[in-house]
Amino acid sequence: MKQKLKLMGNTTSGQIFISSMLVMAIAFLCIGGYLYKNMSGYILQQSSKYIEITVKQAQERFNSSLTEMDSSLQRLCNDLAVQTILNDYNQNASFSSESFSTLRLKTMNTINYADNLESIELYSKKAQIYPYTKEPLSAAIPETALALADEYNGKAVWLLSESESGGGHTIMAVKRILLADYAFEHGGYVVVHLKPDLMDSIAQDLNALGDCTLELTDCAGARVSYGKTLKDMNPEAFERNYQLADSTSSYSGWTFSIYIPKELTSNDISWMSGIVIYGFLIGTGVFLICSLFIARMISKPLSDMRKSMVIADGKLQANDRHYSNSDINELNIHYNALVEKNNRLIEQVFEKEILRTKAEITALQSQVNPHFIINALESVYWSLIQKNDMDNAGILMAMAKLFQYILKGSDRITIDQELTFVEQYLQVEKFRFGDRLTWEYQVEPEVRSIQIPKLLIHPLVENSMKYAVETTSSPVHIVIRIVENGDGCVISVTDNGPGIDQETMERIQESFKNTNPVGSVSGSYGLANLYKRIKLYFEKSSELTIESEPGSRRTTVTMRIHTNNLS
Repeated sequence: MKQKLKLMGNTTSGQIFISSMLVMAIAFLCIGGYLYKNMSGYILQQSSKYIEITVKQAQERFNSSLTEMDSSLQRLCNDLAVQTILNDYNQNASFSSESFSTLRLKTMNTINYADNLESIELYSKKAQIYPYTKEPLSAAIPETALALADEYNGKAVWLLSESESGGGHTIMAVKRILLADYAFEHGGYVVVHLKPDLMDSIAQDLNALGDCTLELTDCAGARVSYGKTLKDMNPEAFERNYQLADSTSSYSGWTFSIYIPKELTSNDISWMSGIVIYGFLIGTGVFLICSLFIARMISKPLSDMRKSMVIADGKLQANDRHYSNSDINELNIHYNALVEKNNRLIEQVFEKEILRTKAEITALQSQVNPHFIINALESVYWSLIQKNDMDNAGILMAMAKLFQYILKGSDRITIDQELTFVEQYLQVEKFRFGDRLTWEYQVEPEVRSIQIPKLLIHPLVENSMKYAVETTSSPVHIVIRIVENGDGCVISVTDNGPGIDQETMERIQESFKNTNPVGSVSGSYGLANLYKRIKLYFEKSSELTIESEPGSRRTTVTMRIHTNNLS
C-alpha cells in the first residue's frame, strides 16, 4: 500500500491530484471560517437596516399618496364657485339645483383625477350640502374629527375609518374649508373617503417581510393591525421574541409599527453555515473528480475535447479557449460557429413567439378607460332631465350604462349580465330604428349563471343589426336563444332580415382562417374577431357557424362553447 502511494506521488497525475486536494482543503477552511465570522454579523446588521428601510419606504409611499390627494382637495376647496356656494348657503341657508350641479361637477372632476378617492362630502357650518341630505354636522362627522379639523385649521386630518363596503378599514380625511375670497372665514368642511387600495398596498408591503405584525396608529390614536395578533403575549416573551421598528410621519401624524420575529433576522445565519458546510463537501467531491480527470486530460486533449461537447447535454455554449493542438482548434472553431448559429435561430424563434403572444394579449385587453365620457354623458343626462326631455335622457343613460359595462368589472361575467348589456344595446338601437326593430329572448334558466368572457353575445346581435336591420326598411325580429348543451351551452341569434349575400359570406368565412392576432381584424368586434376569441378562451372545443341565404328571410349565427374548458 505504501509503495502504491509512493508511486502515485511520483507521477504527474498523482502530484496534480494531491496538490489540488491540499490547496482546496486549505482554501475552503480559511475562506469558510472567515466568511462565517464576518457574514453572520453583517447579515444581522443588514436585516435590521432592511426592515427599517422597508418601514420608512412604506411610510413615505403612504405620505406621498396622502399629499397627492390633499392637493386635489385643496384645489376643490379653493375653487371660486365652491367658496361662493358655501358662503351663500351659510348666509341664506338656500341651495339651488344649479348650485348642486356645480358642486357635483367639481367633486366628480376631483374624484376622476385622483386615483384613490372613493367619495367626497361637502358640509356647511351646520349641515351636509353635497350629497344634499340636510343631515346635521354633528351627526355626520365624529366630534373628534371635527375638533381635530378645527385645530388644524385648513390642514387635512387623516383618520382610520370602517370601509363602506365592509370587511376592513380604509382612510377618511376631514378638512376645514377657509374662504380665501371672504377674508378666510370658516366656510364648512370637506370629508373624503379613500378606496381600500391604499390599505391593501400597505398590507402587501408587510407580506414581503414574512411572519410580521404591522400596527397603524392615526393622529387620533385609533389603531389597526395586520398579521399575527400580539395582544395576549406577555412583555417578557415579547421582548425576547420580537424586534420593533417604527416610524412616525410629521405630515399625517400616523405611526407605522412593525413587530418582526427575531428568528426571521437570524434565519440566514444558519442557512449560511449550512451553505458553507455543503459547499465544502461538494467542493471536495468536485475537486476529487476534476483532479482525476485533469490528470488524464493532459495526455488526451483531443478525446477530452470531444467528451466535453457530449457532456454539454444540449446546452450550447461557445468555447473561447485556444489550444496548442491545431486539430482541437479547428474542431473548436466549427463548434463555436454551430453554437452561434443555433443561438441566433433560437433567439429569433423566441422573439417571434413573444411578439405574437403580446399582440394577442394586448388586443384582448386593450380597452380605453375614458371615464370623462361617462361623466359627460351623465352631465348631459341631468341637463335633459331638467329640460323634461325624458326620451333623449333615457337613451343617454343607456349609453352611459353601456360604457360602464365595457370599462368596469371583471373580464368574465355571467350570461345573465351579458344579456342585460345586450338589452341596453338594443334599447339604444330601438331609438334609432323605432318600431322596425323587435326582439325576444329564449333563454333556459339553468344557463343564466354560466361564466363567459365579456362581450361574447353582443357581436352576434351586432351582426344582425349590420346585415338585417340596416340593409332593409322592413320590420326585423331578432331571436336570442341560449340552451344548455352538456358541459357548455349553445348560443344562437336569428333574424328575419334579407340574409347575407354569397360574396360577404365567403369573406367572413375566409376571415376565420386568418392567422393575424386577435384585434388585428378590421372591425375588432366582428364575427372574425369573435371566432378567434372563443378559440383562445375555449381552445379547440368551440364552434361558430353561419346559416344564411340571400332572400331566405332568415339568418342564424350559432356559437357552441364548452365552458368547462374556459382558460
